[in-house]
Amino acid sequence: MAAIAVGGASIAGQIILMREIMILFYGNELSAGICLFSWLFWTASGSFFGTIVTRKRAVGIRILPALLLAESLLLPATVVACRIAKTIIGISQGEIIGIGLITAIAGVVLLPFCFFSGFLFPLLIRTDPAGPRIDGDAPARIYLFESIGSSVFGIITSLILIRYFDALTISFFIGAVAGSSALIISLVGRRRTLVFVSAVIVSLFVLQPAFSFPDIGGITRRLQWKGFTVVESADSVYGNLTVTRSGSQTTFYDSGVLSFTYPDVMSSELAVIYPLLLHPRPVRVLLMGGGISSTVSEILKHPSVAEIDYVELDPTLIDLGVRHLPPEATRPLSDARVRVIHTDGRLFVKEARDHYDVIIVNMADPVNARINRYFTREFFQEVKGILASGGVFSISVGSSEEIISPVLASFLGSVSRTIAAVFPFTAVVPGQTAFFVASDLASRMDIDPQVLISRMNDRGVVNSYVTEYYLLYQLNDDRIGYIRRAIEGTRTAGINTDLSPTVYYYDMVLRSYSLSPGLKIVLSDLAGSRPNLPAAALVVCTILYGGFIAVCRRKGVSLPAVTLVPAALASGFSEIALTVVIIIAFQTFYGYVYFSLGLIVSAFMIGLAAGTAAARAWAKGLRRPWRALVIVQVLYGVYCLCLVGVLVFFSTYGSGGPPWAFSAAFSLLNMLCGMLAAFHYVTAVRSLTSSGIPPSAGGWVYGANLAGAAAGALLASVVMIPIWGLVTTVLLVSAVDLCAAGVAGIGAGYLSGKTGRAIQAG
Repeated sequence: MAAIAVGGASIAGQIILMREIMILFYGNELSAGICLFSWLFWTASGSFFGTIVTRKRAVGIRILPALLLAESLLLPATVVACRIAKTIIGISQGEIIGIGLITAIAGVVLLPFCFFSGFLFPLLIRTDPAGPRIDGDAPARIYLFESIGSSVFGIITSLILIRYFDALTISFFIGAVAGSSALIISLVGRRRTLVFVSAVIVSLFVLQPAFSFPDIGGITRRLQWKGFTVVESADSVYGNLTVTRSGSQTTFYDSGVLSFTYPDVMSSELAVIYPLLLHPRPVRVLLMGGGISSTVSEILKHPSVAEIDYVELDPTLIDLGVRHLPPEATRPLSDARVRVIHTDGRLFVKEARDHYDVIIVNMADPVNARINRYFTREFFQEVKGILASGGVFSISVGSSEEIISPVLASFLGSVSRTIAAVFPFTAVVPGQTAFFVASDLASRMDIDPQVLISRMNDRGVVNSYVTEYYLLYQLNDDRIGYIRRAIEGTRTAGINTDLSPTVYYYDMVLRSYSLSPGLKIVLSDLAGSRPNLPAAALVVCTILYGGFIAVCRRKGVSLPAVTLVPAALASGFSEIALTVVIIIAFQTFYGYVYFSLGLIVSAFMIGLAAGTAAARAWAKGLRRPWRALVIVQVLYGVYCLCLVGVLVFFSTYGSGGPPWAFSAAFSLLNMLCGMLAAFHYVTAVRSLTSSGIPPSAGGWVYGANLAGAAAGALLASVVMIPIWGLVTTVLLVSAVDLCAAGVAGIGAGYLSGKTGRAIQAG
């Protein structure tokens, strides 16, 4: 029961804390990778430390219920810490902070809860009452029940809790579960003090969400947004939406990132003016994002427009706008010519049968993989398929009014080359925001300011900021020529695709100027590197490690312990790196089924539980578990090759069919990954015990696995996927597994002939 509670608290905590941390760090994969790295690093550290401390069985029995109580208290405390971390160190919401400070905050906030979670695993192995009677099977038993807890609570949290409750309330529910396990264990052990304390804590966890006394959620939100007048903060299934007010201005934040401010007439006018004026008579318009910030009303100024399809994913955003914006702001959404559609933009474009004269993508910059999917060649091809003959397509990104740096030029160049790979005629309008327009007719790309001014006057469009004088200044030949030369000079800027997010990478490099000068240099250098370099380094390291093993054997070091380390590290690295690949691939191809992302993560835990149950029965009959370990490591490599085939298939042939089918397909992929991870862990522990090493060493294997996972989280999110793309990342992971299989094969070959001589002081 305790193992199930620990597993459930860990996966539920990971789900809700990652949502809170994404709000804390403005939601890009760079910060998410660092947070996931901190999570796994501290959990691994706790597992290593717990293996050392819990050598005596009696110690584990005494402290188990107390540590379970501590974990139940630490989960809501960590949620609170996430919300107020910036306020404590004097950083306001929406402010971009350096990479070093991100790492420090994530490390400090996550340390207590993650360290305790890792510590509890070897503690549970020590306290397993059946452990001594089943030939060292305690690590696999605890691994199984922890995986069951993760599977069950992962599904409950993903499908139910995060839909109806905020993170703090969920943390109270999960804390009550962990506290209840401590209560029952204390009752069995007749420890009256712990029984009383556990009962009080569980009662508070159950009653607090019901009566909100004290109002911890409201207090922490106000502290989180200190310095702002918070009108309302709402959690939807897509993230946290916060509305603030300062004087006459109302500002909306989406997961901590500035979404829009009302009134902001200039931004609304600029968002639509160029594509609408470039078309001689727009009738049907598709707007994706940003319509609630007066953009729809700007489109309606053009008298020929008869129909507007406005696609906005989150209906909560519209509801908040209706409640907190002036009536004139949201009234255009009720116009008979406007249809508001709540769905994912890419899904709508895939399934649309109508054709549009003008298509405007009014998204934020591609700061993460979720938004990057609207800047890929595949998406532009889908847009072209529903653009009427002679229609105009527009998309925008942040730029510079005057100076375009080399990194910014590469970023803009990648967007430009990607659009040009699909549309025969393109143009770019300079400014603080660069507007890219495209069409299948050359005449549509005539951005002569006199022509646009004439059309604006003929249509009776009256603007406050984008006036005749503004267009004459913004569209003069010198400014347009400067941005064109800057873009054309970036010959290394690649085409952005679903499987190779080049634009996303350049955006990350661009933003690293404000994050850290050192990081900017590193990312810029990596941009020119080739994926065969790390693959070659792996081969060299494998050869060197083989020599290291030979030296260790001469020095009397246990060969099983030495050869198992790279296998455990590689397994953890592969698990998390492949999970990140699967999630990002799903977001790229089918990001419209938001809940499926939670299911994909939970599917890994289901595979872990099912795989552990099967592997335990399989491992008992193994005569040569080291050889089986090599086989499992090789299977990782084979799985990677199959995953490459799946990615290429979806990228080539598209995504027809019902969403649930693809949700199930990607969940199945991750479940298979979890089963491989389970077989690897059980086989690794069995290999140790067959070599004479105590079963308690399972904590070391668990810790090494988590350490590899921490490295996989950081490298896959920050380096491998943004720089080399999904397919090459999977191939590099395959190389890691095959190299680790080679090292494990050295141990298997030695033990097959001289098993007894390998059992020494490890």
